[in-house]
Amino acid sequence: MTRLPPGAAALCAALLFACPSSASAHRRSERCGRRGAGRAGCREDRANYAVAHSRPRSVAITATAETPPCPSAALPVTPAGAGAAQNAVLCLVNRLRAAHRERALTTDAALQAAARRHATEMIAGHFFAHTSPDGSTMTDRDEEAGYLTPGDAAFLLGENLAWGTGDLSSPASIVAAWERSPEHRANMLDASYRQTGIAVLAGVPDAEATAKTSATYVQEFGTVLE
Repeated sequence: MTRLPPGAAALCAALLFACPSSASAHRRSERCGRRGAGRAGCREDRANYAVAHSRPRSVAITATAETPPCPSAALPVTPAGAGAAQNAVLCLVNRLRAAHRERALTTDAALQAAARRHATEMIAGHFFAHTSPDGSTMTDRDEEAGYLTPGDAAFLLGENLAWGTGDLSSPASIVAAWERSPEHRANMLDASYRQTGIAVLAGVPDAEATAKTSATYVQEFGTVLE
């Protein structure tokens, strides 16, 4: 991983596939028909692009008297504030969706568990990828958490990853970084998604990051179609 000075950040959002360095991002979406076809029936779309280490622009949606700021959105993440940060991510993403006339995502407990598992293992294992060192994928994690069941005929899954240090560990900075890239913005605005699970944990996969405040973000997206 790339070593970063205090207060800098490496941000990455993605679906399922690995981000090989802190300065790149990849996207892979899956629409899978599981009845008879198994995962071989998935239609895949991939793209990758660079993510700068500079401070991302602010989220485009500004608060008004009718839309108060999302609580804790601008605060760097601390262990005690991780829960508030998760709520802030949901608030910011749903505010972005509302601005584009998309329905709000609802929190799903199974997707929450899958997100937390992956954030925990990335920090502990010092890796930043959608495929874990043991070979398990986003789909495997969502199945293990109980979001997918053997009777599900078709589903749509997504996963966004990010980590940041210092001021750039705040929910507002992370969502702004996701929102500034066409692929990740598309994930947040995808009308097909209905549920989400969000994990924000203090600490980052890069063992050389030296900032006092740092955080790793995982956001799962899902819809069971049949």
